[in-house]
Amino acid sequence: MSHLVRSIVLSMVLCALPTSAMADAFYDAYQRGLAAFKTKEYTDARSEFLRAYDLRPEPIILFNVAQTYRLELSSENAIVYYRRFLNESQIAEDLRGEAQAYVAELEAGLRAREEQMRQIAIAKARQHGGVRQDLRASGPPAAAEASLPPSQTRTYIAIAGGAVGVATVGVGLLFGAKARSTVDRAKALCGEQLVCDSANYNEGKRLIRDARASSTTSMVLLVAGGAAIVAGAVVFLTAPRDRDSTAARLVPVINDRGASLAVLGRF
Repeated sequence: MSHLVRSIVLSMVLCALPTSAMADAFYDAYQRGLAAFKTKEYTDARSEFLRAYDLRPEPIILFNVAQTYRLELSSENAIVYYRRFLNESQIAEDLRGEAQAYVAELEAGLRAREEQMRQIAIAKARQHGGVRQDLRASGPPAAAEASLPPSQTRTYIAIAGGAVGVATVGVGLLFGAKARSTVDRAKALCGEQLVCDSANYNEGKRLIRDARASSTTSMVLLVAGGAAIVAGAVVFLTAPRDRDSTAARLVPVINDRGASLAVLGRF
């Protein structure tokens, strides 16, 4: 017998009860609960079912409340009301078997989700360097080596500073080339002495002004880039090394081209 048919049978039994204000209120609340349940308005259905249960504690109403929770995927609450139904109902064996099957299914689902969350937590702990098999042990997982060692941090800073310096020098050289090109154009227009006649005076002055600006920019960038390169080299050479590495050092080298300096060590 389906749940809907059982509900209709219960409704017919209720209709046969002696008419009273309480019986009418119980019947109306139960019918409103059934109507809301059919339209999948489970929260409203549950509210009406519980109102009817307060008026007359029929065990089947607890089954209905559990159904609303199950269909809303609220497993914990569904189990509570299925168990209340099983405790209060001593008849309707078909419904008892159905309720017991739902309880077993929902509890298995909860256990599976708990195990999944436990495995996820273990995987995260391992990923961060704190391998812990027993998550119930006191204290948080061992802190992961989230930050780089100071030596590596300084090395990366030095490399970044050197890279910025090289890029800055490159841009400075471009501005220097632009300045020389502009001067050449001005000389072609006004002569080697950069003395322009009245016809070319304005254009010549503009070219000379642009050449000076480009030259100034080039000098500033070259100085800044060179300083960045030097600073990066100093930071790199003075950065502490790990015990298993050899510190970088400057050593003199003599060959057929003369004396020079070489950087030795592991980087």
